[in-house]
Amino acid sequence: MKITLYSVPFAMLAGAVPTAALAQSGVQNVTDDEGIAAIVVTARKRQENLQDVPDSVSVISSQTILDAGITNVRDFAKLTPNVDFDQALSPAYSTLTSRGITTPQGAEAPMAIIVDGIQLPDLTFANVDLLNLERIEVIRGPQGALYGRNAIAGAINYVTKQPTNDFSGVIKAGYGNGDDRTLQGSISGPIVRDNLFFNVVGGYHKTDGLYENVYLNRPANPIDAKTVRTALVFEPDQNFRVVARFNYTDDTYGAAANEILTNAQINQQNSNVQFGTPLNQFRKLYEGSLKIDYDFGPVTLTSITARNRARQALVGDADFLPVAAVLQDVHINIDSFSEEVRLSSADDGWLRWLVGGYYQKRKTRNLLLIPRDDGTGQPDLTRPFIVNSRDNGRSKAYAFFGQATAELAESWELTLGLRYDNDARRSFDENNPISTYVTEKFDALQPKLSLMYKWADNFQTYATVARGFRSGGFNASTSVTSRIYDAETNWSYETGFKGEFLDRRLLISGAVFRIDMKNEQLYFVQASPPSQNITTIPETQKTGVELEITARPVRDLDISVGIGTVDSVIKSWASNPATVGNKTYQSNGYSFSSSAQYRIHLTDELALRPYASVEVRGPVYWDAINVVKTPALEIYNARLFLEGKNWSFGGFIKNIGDKIYPTKVGTSRNGNPNQNTRVPSARRSYGIEATFNF
Repeated sequence: MKITLYSVPFAMLAGAVPTAALAQSGVQNVTDDEGIAAIVVTARKRQENLQDVPDSVSVISSQTILDAGITNVRDFAKLTPNVDFDQALSPAYSTLTSRGITTPQGAEAPMAIIVDGIQLPDLTFANVDLLNLERIEVIRGPQGALYGRNAIAGAINYVTKQPTNDFSGVIKAGYGNGDDRTLQGSISGPIVRDNLFFNVVGGYHKTDGLYENVYLNRPANPIDAKTVRTALVFEPDQNFRVVARFNYTDDTYGAAANEILTNAQINQQNSNVQFGTPLNQFRKLYEGSLKIDYDFGPVTLTSITARNRARQALVGDADFLPVAAVLQDVHINIDSFSEEVRLSSADDGWLRWLVGGYYQKRKTRNLLLIPRDDGTGQPDLTRPFIVNSRDNGRSKAYAFFGQATAELAESWELTLGLRYDNDARRSFDENNPISTYVTEKFDALQPKLSLMYKWADNFQTYATVARGFRSGGFNASTSVTSRIYDAETNWSYETGFKGEFLDRRLLISGAVFRIDMKNEQLYFVQASPPSQNITTIPETQKTGVELEITARPVRDLDISVGIGTVDSVIKSWASNPATVGNKTYQSNGYSFSSSAQYRIHLTDELALRPYASVEVRGPVYWDAINVVKTPALEIYNARLFLEGKNWSFGGFIKNIGDKIYPTKVGTSRNGNPNQNTRVPSARRSYGIEATFNF
């Protein structure tokens, strides 16, 4: 459990794809100069045309990642209806929200995060600079039938670029305000031609940040981040494939967070960071995996083994004021081992199926020390600590799953999926292991039924019913509420359509959904005695609409629009009856995104590429009593690049209006309902970038 003291729809141009049978996936280059490329996705753990998947799926291609300047999760989440991501204090303390279902601090994310088939054990592993990606698939709605617990609101599937049989590489450099320096590079090629391939990807990012600690007169949110990712692919023949990967991340973040503000100030457009002691986070991530595929012809056997480790520390100020009062020392360590084995049928039959099993063993160690400041920014060791918690968590989870899709007739397709998850967890505080020891098992069946009807080759409708499940967990031994908080479940009902028109110059998809939730998890802070807690709301309901449009009205002009609405309401809460009928915590009422890009050909090998986008975030409440609120806001971005055959150079500006809004709010600090903490959003940034391919 994490413990701290503070509270689109693009489907544009095709990218290059490996040609080996088992490697082939991604955005396929099967379009002419006028139409939009067909897209093949692996959202259901097999290759399928995006238009044939009866789910709400947004895909961001490698070309879109380049054109839109996508560098992190926040960048692509804003292109996706009803999905939002805020980094808040630092990468280890992020908030992911989908269809009104959010991430309580210290609990699991509501979406499964998968990288090349490997399901990540914690959101911190997903919040890194995005390098070397072929595409990103964002699947909304419960996906537990395939991805298991914590896919209660969907899944995000990263697919990286595969090593190639020819040597190639990319170098990218950038500079921006705040002395922001980035350098990225990749190289790929054969070790043994046609059989053994490699790639190595690296990234470096350093900046002073754009917020100032006005008390210390120094940058409040500097970044020093380094990432290395490697892959080795062995293909002795067209039926057998082995992929080994290793990733390493080492970063330091200054935490520009927790300004002390009143209700009236919570949306103010100036910052108020005035820590007496700097607050910094240190993070190291280690990731290794081995994926083996063997194609027997009628069936393919897949084994995925992964090991993930995170070492994270948050050290410094805890009162968020110039006064030397309270410090914090938080350490969050995660060790995870997982194994998935599945057997799947070929993709070309009338009946397509897969079955599998999953196992995960995870250890967490969460140390929370709250000492008094001795007046110099150091802990006062002569006085007892306000909080001294050393929580150890253990979990063993296993699952069995299967899914089958059958063509019932020429135009009908039925999908049935079912998964059973069993997650046994225990927790104890090292300082008092006997009295704090607690165990609990969280398990659930997650069925899914989907029926699709193809009215024509280019238009289909579908209806889906699915159950989602997110594990419960444990509050710290210092909690003022129950030590155990319950698992979260929901039933989701969705109907939607997907269509291709005007010779694939226009793609439209939409969905209407309703989600009935039990035990929605909610995070809150208690000031006296100091504690952080997760409780549950017995019944909530979420209804909404999503619409995505991608158009190419003329050659080289690409337009994208994404619209989402969510009405997220508390339906029953016996212990807080005054909140019934209120909006749930941290759920935007609606979202809108739109972008346009036009390639202006100056010569046969030279083009000018202007790009502009707008993001609209609907109003959001920060408490269940609906007092603290952020109104709707708009964010504008622009890019202008000159590109040749193997290079590009240009400039960008993000958040043109320099809008500052809360990404995290802690209400009722110290028991005062008019004194809150706010973590502010990223400010306006601008700079230049250059990319060279070889």
